[in-house]
Amino acid sequence: SAGGLTMHDVSRTGRWLVAHDEFRREIAGMGPGASAERDLSWLDASGAPFLSRDGSMLLFDEESTAAGPHNGVCLRTTDGGPVVRLGEGYPLGFSPDGKWALAIAGPMSQLVIYPTGPGETRRLPRGDLETYRIYSGGWFPDGKSVLVCANEAGKASRCYAQDVSGGPPRPVTPETTTGCRVSPDGLQILYSKPGGTWFIQRPGGGTAQAVPGLTPDDQVIRWSADGRSVYVLDRDATLPFRFERLDLVSGRRDLIREVAPADRLGVMRCFVAALTDDTKSYAYGYIRLTSQLFVVEGAR
Repeated sequence: SAGGLTMHDVSRTGRWLVAHDEFRREIAGMGPGASAERDLSWLDASGAPFLSRDGSMLLFDEESTAAGPHNGVCLRTTDGGPVVRLGEGYPLGFSPDGKWALAIAGPMSQLVIYPTGPGETRRLPRGDLETYRIYSGGWFPDGKSVLVCANEAGKASRCYAQDVSGGPPRPVTPETTTGCRVSPDGLQILYSKPGGTWFIQRPGGGTAQAVPGLTPDDQVIRWSADGRSVYVLDRDATLPFRFERLDLVSGRRDLIREVAPADRLGVMRCFVAALTDDTKSYAYGYIRLTSQLFVVEGAR
């Protein structure tokens, strides 16, 4: 296999059976006031969508080499407006006022805050942290602190809080924890432990409460606005993809909506999704793999 071509067989007469594979990461979504989904991809490797609180802006990463030598943090409006590349890295979400975008750059070793409009990029001090984890973290609801998943040298990952005004990161969950999400009141953190078990506890300590119903296949999209539930996506599910609300006490699941791109050809799985408070605006990233089969005559 080379250059996207895979040789599957050779006949006795010298003919080759060859497949050309095309792998893409794409984003679909629906912004406020829209009546149908829109393709919100940029090039051929768009993913990791995050929405502003009102659903009007989309933050995502672009891994296509055509966008630059490094993975890019990109911004566009959900009505399909032009793309602005904010800088390199992997996004972690909008600030509550939508004026800033949290991202991991560097590679995976620097926390940065990009302005979505006028302003200067800020780099937060790493302290003793060695590597950050993508798709795990976000902003506290007051917009003054951020939550990230990272690890110190020789130690397992855990969740850290850090003031955007400066100061070192502070551990707020035990070691061997990932997938952190902060509650709407900023007083609880949801995280996962090895094996796919999920817990809630107050930042920095207190008794950890097990969450029933969440599985290792679930991607937690966000907390509900009332703090009683979380919205989840089964990353290994087949089409159509299901957004569900999971009650944090009972573990009960209720279907919010089913989504699928207009063109389902080659769509394999959904890996990251975003929802607004009212769940009316959403975006999701998915993988598409298509193949064309050829017979090559006279190859040597």
